[in-house]
Amino acid sequence: MLNSGVNGSWNLGSADRSEGALLNRIVMPPHAARRVRDRMVRLIDAQETRHGKPEP
Repeated sequence: MLNSGVNGSWNLGSADRSEGALLNRIVMPPHAARRVRDRMVRLIDAQETRHGKPEP
């Protein structure tokens, strides 16, 4: 299952909880989830190769 949404509080400061809203849920079989994960890893690796790792 892949959930996506929006973070309602960008500036958390000292708050220990973030507020968000679930917008979409995609349900898929395990083999499809693995393919999505593998693709995301390749895309992130390519992005970091081109632009460097993002700062935390």
